[in-house]
Amino acid sequence: MMLKEQRLDVILKEVNSKGAASLKELAKLTQASISSIREDVAELDKQKLLKRVHGGAYSLNNNSSANDVEYESRSNIELDAKIKLATKANEFVQDNLLIFIDSGTTTHQLAKLINNKNVTIVTNSINVATELKSHSNVTTILIGGLLKSNTFNVVGSLALDNLKNFNFDIGFIGANGYSNNLGFTTPEINESLFKKEAILKCKKSYILLDKTKINSEFKYTFATNNKNITLITNYKKKDLNLENIIEV
Repeated sequence: MMLKEQRLDVILKEVNSKGAASLKELAKLTQASISSIREDVAELDKQKLLKRVHGGAYSLNNNSSANDVEYESRSNIELDAKIKLATKANEFVQDNLLIFIDSGTTTHQLAKLINNKNVTIVTNSINVATELKSHSNVTTILIGGLLKSNTFNVVGSLALDNLKNFNFDIGFIGANGYSNNLGFTTPEINESLFKKEAILKCKKSYILLDKTKINSEFKYTFATNNKNITLITNYKKKDLNLENIIEV
């Protein structure tokens, strides 16, 4: 069994290496209990060495933000909040719509909720497409292109060409961060270009973002304040410079 100081060192290195980690991952890595890891993460957060969030931790290391965080590391972080955002988003899913669903852990939760709706859904996410296969009323179209193995989604020039064939009624978009200064951002250029094109192809877009991502900034902006974009978040909307916000 590791001593506490050893655990703290391992936790910090793991979070900085991957960009984020769940409590479950860290407990398995250190062979410690979830409660012990929770206390360790709280201590590192107090020392301003990482950012504690519900279910895990994010890195404060600028180098780690240069790359997308692995899907598994994000999936259980702020899970309750993601389900609430997805539940609100699901209210806008109506029969006979052509819908785009972006990749991401929150949009994946939305895919789990869509059932008994006669809709056609286009997605660039392997996880979303896999989730939708059990929904008999949903017609699912998976965009082709370059597969990102760490986030299980498709981007690149072929994906952009595929996307241009559709005129969506609504779209549900993920993001890595939002700030009043830079707007909605992501750390990877191909991801940014794809999201930007997806929003252009939607009559109405909903960006799903939990409060841990507010005031986070990454290299590439894909959207700013726009009358056709609505942010669904659990952050206080009075502090955000956006025209359309739904606070849950």
